[in-house]
Amino acid sequence: MSKNILFLILIVIILTNCRNEITPDFTQKPNKPFGKVVSLNGEWQIAEGGMEIMPSTFPSVIPVPGLLHLAKPEFKEVGLPGNIRNAFWYKRTFQIEGKLKKVVLLKIGKAMYGTKVFVNGKEACENLMSFSPTVINIAQLLNDDNVENELVVRIGAHISVLPNTVTAGGEAEKIRYIPGIYDDVELIIPESTYYITTQVAPDVENELVKVALYIKNYEESRNADFSLNVYDSKTKELVGSTKLKTLRLIGNDEKTEITSIKLKNMRLWTPEVPNLYVLEVNDGNDNCFTRFGMRQIKTVNGETNRVLLNGSPYFFRGNNIAIGRFYEDPECKSYPWDTVWVRKLIRTFKSTNLNSTRLCVGSPPMFWYDIMDEEGFAVFDEYPLWYAYRSEMSKDNLADIRNEPFRKNGIWPEGVTTEQMAKEYSAFMKEHWNHACVLFWDAQNETWAPETKEAINIVRSLDLSNRPWDNGWTPPAGKNDIREAHDYWESYNVGNEGMKSRKDIIKPFSLADVPNHKKIPSTFYLPYQFGFKDLPLNWYWDYPVVLNEYSYLWLRRDGNPTQLTKPFYDAVLGADATPAQRRNLYARYLAAVTEWWRASRTCFGILYPFGLAHSFPGCYTSDNFIDIDKLQLDEYYLKYVPDAFSPLGVCIDYWKDKHEKDEKIEIPVVITNDIDSSFTGNCVLKLILNDETIWERKKVLEVNALGQQSILFKMETPPVAGKYQLIAEIEVKGKKIVKSYRDIVITNEQMSVWSL
Repeated sequence: MSKNILFLILIVIILTNCRNEITPDFTQKPNKPFGKVVSLNGEWQIAEGGMEIMPSTFPSVIPVPGLLHLAKPEFKEVGLPGNIRNAFWYKRTFQIEGKLKKVVLLKIGKAMYGTKVFVNGKEACENLMSFSPTVINIAQLLNDDNVENELVVRIGAHISVLPNTVTAGGEAEKIRYIPGIYDDVELIIPESTYYITTQVAPDVENELVKVALYIKNYEESRNADFSLNVYDSKTKELVGSTKLKTLRLIGNDEKTEITSIKLKNMRLWTPEVPNLYVLEVNDGNDNCFTRFGMRQIKTVNGETNRVLLNGSPYFFRGNNIAIGRFYEDPECKSYPWDTVWVRKLIRTFKSTNLNSTRLCVGSPPMFWYDIMDEEGFAVFDEYPLWYAYRSEMSKDNLADIRNEPFRKNGIWPEGVTTEQMAKEYSAFMKEHWNHACVLFWDAQNETWAPETKEAINIVRSLDLSNRPWDNGWTPPAGKNDIREAHDYWESYNVGNEGMKSRKDIIKPFSLADVPNHKKIPSTFYLPYQFGFKDLPLNWYWDYPVVLNEYSYLWLRRDGNPTQLTKPFYDAVLGADATPAQRRNLYARYLAAVTEWWRASRTCFGILYPFGLAHSFPGCYTSDNFIDIDKLQLDEYYLKYVPDAFSPLGVCIDYWKDKHEKDEKIEIPVVITNDIDSSFTGNCVLKLILNDETIWERKKVLEVNALGQQSILFKMETPPVAGKYQLIAEIEVKGKKIVKSYRDIVITNEQMSVWSL
């Protein structure tokens, strides 16, 4: 053998051995499928019509991803029930360069409502699920190499076209169900005949990651070799690797291979420090990579207020993002698909001391999870399921509700089975489980359904991270799960047509009512347990609780009440109140009630609704923005609410709002520390009249890590009648002072000397 040939062989060996040591280019996109990726995002043609016959012309264009309100020219009455159309048909062409492969996967990230795919005039597949991807091998339907192909996707025009055997994201407080392909569309073309997806499960205690490879082989049997490399996402340093023994892949079969990788100098992911890693899987020809974070979430049995993040107690302060409601908002535009806008949204929330959110009643594009991974925003990942009405449970006349154009969408679909829910949950989990931000699975919202409980226990073992599940109004499915509470006592509904099914609340809420409520929030289990004979009773205090809905006093973005809250504001402030007056009251009450719940320390998470929702005349709920384009929050929210969610929080735990002169009163101030380090400083209590401080006391405080301290101030009420304000402040050196506010009124009775 000549020296030249030996030299060439040596070069080949060196290149082969070095191939897997080259850092992959994962800077452009945080996750890459296995194979070459061809994006089909962009402008598509679109037409309306029936479900069966493909239109002959496509008169409008629409961006993908997006929803139908973005079509140009626009279609009439999009998202409303009616007889105009039953379907929308998307069309575009594409061409694959080079030799055609045996595996060409089409992935449609998410589409509402129901997806049917045609390639070159031939049906490829149908997927009725609206919150999980459609993935199909279309290689056999493609034209020859370098020849143009036609792709047509039919979606339902409204949730009403879907059969009652699938969930559709229906709810009782939404009007427009705008359809569309609302996540990425791409072709994935591996060099081989197989395709790989992964699951990464952090093991924080042992500083390693468990990796599951799911390999689907589409053609003949073959052998395959894989190397797995873990890189620090920031430094690009290789921090762990392994090679699998040669795997035998059977033709037209699927295989799961599980291995572990030890990490060097492991760095944890938390909302405060969102460190990330990248796993690369490489077979020598193709690679895929997925980003993940080293974090673990566990519950503590027997306590109602504890979960552990990375082995330490952690408290979640957050909001709810009702993206499905925002989709119907007149100001929605294309913002949900604008990465700059979405990142600014999450940073806006974090700037107000929030560290988490519940994604509820809707599903966002997947890049939202990428951004929340990066920004450090924890997610309670709720499947978009809220069916408030069910024949076995409801005292309402369902026949009447079925005749209502909007509320009827909140009735449980009678054809949905446990098996169907398990199928939907499984597909949902597989798309989301590698995201560092996803700490909890949430099966549903305010729904009584044995099917969700049973389905959770079918799919639970799929998640190698074994995250806790929340199951809405249905009791928890497992002993290590959590429960959610929705304590709405800040309301008044006399005369409100939107509250027909509820018992009248005859007195408007005020802060003086706060101490009348129990500090452990309840979950509405009993109707389920009696209705479905689920005995013995499963009491709510057996599980850690997240209070993820409270504070009922929503305002539209223009400062007017929503349909649910108009009676309250009219009764308390008068029908002629200004937007500023309403916003001030809402922010003060939201802040005070948040402080009270945090001071009670009975919930491991407190998440108010809504960080993002919708706003229009007739809406039921809303958010606190006044300008969606600029993501500007109203000034009263910014003044009061961020302090209520401060990691080091202060609460004037005093709620009596009317006093006579010369009363001797004791005012407790509770300091709550969500930080994993102790705090020493001062707490100041002031009494203010007409912006002038007329009384002030200062006390030293020492709060343990993740602990609390209550400080008692004694004072006498002043001799001058008027409206006063108590303000408690924590003096934090070098940081913004955190405040709590209460209003008190002094009556003009017996005057006497009042001493400071």
